[in-house]
Amino acid sequence: HVISRYPSSVRQAYHRVLGMDKRAEHLRTLGLSADARWEEITDAYKDLMKVWHPDRFQGDERLLAKAQAKSQEINHAMSELRKLGKNPPKPPPQSSKSRPASTPSYDNNRDSFQQGATQAQNHSSQFRFMLSPLKIRMSFRSGLFRLLGGLVASFFCYMVLSEHTLPPLQQAGVLAVGFLALDFSIKHLILTLIPRALITVDADGIRLFDRGRFNWIDIEIVYPVVTHRMQTLNINCSQHYLQKCSPPIRFKYKLYRLIGRPHIQISFAGLRGTPVHVLDAMHLFQSNNQIELHDYPQSTSSLSVILSVLSYSAVAVALTHCFLQKGLSPREYLCYLAIFLVARGALILQMLLAR
Repeated sequence: HVISRYPSSVRQAYHRVLGMDKRAEHLRTLGLSADARWEEITDAYKDLMKVWHPDRFQGDERLLAKAQAKSQEINHAMSELRKLGKNPPKPPPQSSKSRPASTPSYDNNRDSFQQGATQAQNHSSQFRFMLSPLKIRMSFRSGLFRLLGGLVASFFCYMVLSEHTLPPLQQAGVLAVGFLALDFSIKHLILTLIPRALITVDADGIRLFDRGRFNWIDIEIVYPVVTHRMQTLNINCSQHYLQKCSPPIRFKYKLYRLIGRPHIQISFAGLRGTPVHVLDAMHLFQSNNQIELHDYPQSTSSLSVILSVLSYSAVAVALTHCFLQKGLSPREYLCYLAIFLVARGALILQMLLAR
């Protein structure tokens, strides 16, 4: 009612500014800047709907409700953008008569002023804000529960080996289970005492504490599997990454691809996060042009190789000793156990503290 009293030129300028504000608000919903092209808008809409489509969360009511609300917000923003048109409204022209006398005139140096404005606009679009890396850690309660479970299983295996005379084959099986339980306990003991991030998403890519860093050019596809029983994140590596790997790892990943198994499968049981959080962080870095395409070589430190060989050798020698001498005494069992504990603990600690 108030704006209708003004001349038509003022009313048109008002509606143009109002349309620009609405368009910028809907573009922020899609994670885009105000100067985004229509192709970028449609691509962002498709990406967000792939991430937040409710059909992907049928097994989890909480995530399903969140996905339904998010998808409605995305569809509403896209519908309003279609109504506003593909081309953004032009800003209202500024009249030279309405400019205050104290405002400096740039008529004599118009080229340098336009060049500076263009540089400032590019700078502001590239550095709108900095995204913090996503860090997913182990839950303290889950880590403590798994630590106690592994210790109980390893102690049970030790009691069986020390109090019963078993055939060599059964004794080797119980010994192998004991080593696995101890490895499980060592891992979660270190994760409980040192609460470092197990999964990190930043501008360089994804870092897994037990597998190292995967750059953006090393990743081919990332997709979640969310059901009422489990939540996993599956990663397939690109051909560029496979060329950097050693021949055994390359053969293993090619075999996984042949049988339809993902190269890397990350379980989120006991973690303070979900696969959807990882996908959201990846999309944020991509939509804000904060992805850095570096090509870091795949290198394994000599200390990691020595610790791995030492831990596996302790298990292999213990099993071989068990077969040849038809049994192990508790003292011999504790000797091999100490070697395995020191080697595996140092290896897991190195992987956890690696930058």
